[in-house]
Amino acid sequence: MRRMRKCATCFCFHILLLCLWNSTICGQVSGAASDEGRFLCVSDIHFNPFQDDALVPRLMQSGVPTWHGILEKSRERKPSPLGEETNYALLISTLKRMNKVCPTPDFILFSGDTLVHEFEKKFGKYSKSQGELRKFVLKTYEFMSYEFNYFFPRVPIYFTLGNNDGYDGDYEIPPSGSFLHAGADLFRRYWIKEGSSGSPGGFEGPGPGPKVLETGGEAAELGFADTFVKGGNYGVRPVRTRHASLIAINSVYFSSRNSYRSQGRQQLEWLEKQLKDARDGDRKVWILMHILPGIDVRATLSHPGQPTVYWDETTRNSRGRTYLQEFKYLMKKYGPTVRGVFSGHSHMDHFRVVPDADRGRGASAFVHVTPALSPKFRNNAAFQLFRYDRDSMALLDYETHYYHPQYNEWEKEYDFRQTYRRSVLTPGSLDKVREAMIESGYVRSAFIRFYDVNNSKDNPITKTHWKAYWCGIASLTRGEFASCLSGAELPGSP
Repeated sequence: MRRMRKCATCFCFHILLLCLWNSTICGQVSGAASDEGRFLCVSDIHFNPFQDDALVPRLMQSGVPTWHGILEKSRERKPSPLGEETNYALLISTLKRMNKVCPTPDFILFSGDTLVHEFEKKFGKYSKSQGELRKFVLKTYEFMSYEFNYFFPRVPIYFTLGNNDGYDGDYEIPPSGSFLHAGADLFRRYWIKEGSSGSPGGFEGPGPGPKVLETGGEAAELGFADTFVKGGNYGVRPVRTRHASLIAINSVYFSSRNSYRSQGRQQLEWLEKQLKDARDGDRKVWILMHILPGIDVRATLSHPGQPTVYWDETTRNSRGRTYLQEFKYLMKKYGPTVRGVFSGHSHMDHFRVVPDADRGRGASAFVHVTPALSPKFRNNAAFQLFRYDRDSMALLDYETHYYHPQYNEWEKEYDFRQTYRRSVLTPGSLDKVREAMIESGYVRSAFIRFYDVNNSKDNPITKTHWKAYWCGIASLTRGEFASCLSGAELPGSP
C-alpha cells in the first residue's frame, strides 16, 4: 500500500512538472510583461508515399484512415538519409519531436511543398490515369492532415502552396483550376480548421480521434473559398491573436518557370488590398509565401553567368513594375503594418532583408526562410519553434531543431536571440545581423554553420563562395547582386 501511495505521489509530481513545463514552453509565460504565444514552423515536407514500392498499390486502393497502418509496415524503418525525400519514418519522427518540444502551440505555419518532387512521374509507374493521379494527390494531402491532427488535434495549420503542390507538375497550378477547387474544402476544414467540428473521417490509431476548432480563423470573413480557388490565396485572423491578420499568397506565380505569370500581377493587387484593409483596421500582418524573393545563389554558382532569380524580372504591371519592384513598394508603404514575411523553397535556414531604397540604407521588411523537413538537398531535416507577442505580433525569438542522421536523434541546434544577440526579429535587427557578418567572425561562422542545418560535410558556403551568399541577403535583383559581387572584398572565410 505504501508503495502504491508513493508511486501515486511521484506520478502526480511528475504530471505537475510536465504541466508547468508545457505552460512555460508553449503557453503564456507566467509573469511575462506581454502575452507571449508559441507556434511551430515547418517547410518543404516533400512527403514520398512511393518510398516502398510494395505498399503503393495498397495505398491507392485503401481509404486514407488505413494509410497509417499500411505505412507502418514499410521496409524503410529509418528516417530518410541525406539526399532523399521525406519518408514515413521521418515524418512521424518529426511530428513526435514537434509535439515533445511544443505540444500545444497556438498554430502551425507551413510554407508549402507537401508533395515529393516529380510526384506525377513517380505515380506513372503504377497508373497512367489522370483521374487516379488526382485522387492519389488529394489522398496524400488528406493523409498529411490526419498525421498533423493526430499529434496536434486542435491546432490550425496555416499554409501556403509550393511549386510542387497540385495536379499539374512543378510550378504549374492553373488559376481557378481543378486542384484549387477540389482542395479548397479539405484545406479549409482540416488544415486551417475553419467551419468544422470533426476530423476527416476520424483517425484510426491510439488515443482519441482529432478534433478541430470551430474558430480556427475568420477565413469566411476574408473570403477563403473565393480567393483560394482563384489563385491559392487566403487570409485569416490567427487564433489567440487580437489585432492581426495572416495573409497567405501563392508566390509560385511570380516565378518565370510557371505558365501563368499574368496571375502574379493579380496576386500582388490582392495583396495590396489586404494590406490596406489591415492598416485601416489597425491590424498587424504576417505574410506567408513559398518562393522567396531575390537570387538563387546556389543555382547562380552552379551555372556562372547571369544570376538566377527566384521571381521573374520581365513581367510588369500597369505601374511598369516587376513583381519584386511592386513587392518592395508594398513593403515600404505598409512597413509599419507588416511584422514578418515567412517563406521556404530554398530548403536552407537563412533570411532576406528588403532594402529601404528611399533611405539608401536599412531595411523596410525581412523574409524569414524556414529550413526544409526534406533532406533532399543534403540539409539536415528541421523545424522551428517561435515565440511571439499575441498583441503586437512581434516575433521575439525562435529556435531550430534538427534530425541528426548519424546518431538517429533530434537535437536543438540554436536559438536566434542567444546566437545573434538580438531581442526581436525586425527588418532593422536582421539587417544588423547581416552587417555583423562582415565584422564578426563569430556571427559569420554561425550563419554558415546553420545555413544547411549543421551539415558541415556538404555545406555549400565555402571561402570562395562566401561573398555570393552574403550579397544574396539584401541584393535581390540581378543588377544589385552583380554590383555587390564586384564591389569591395569582404573579410574572411568560414
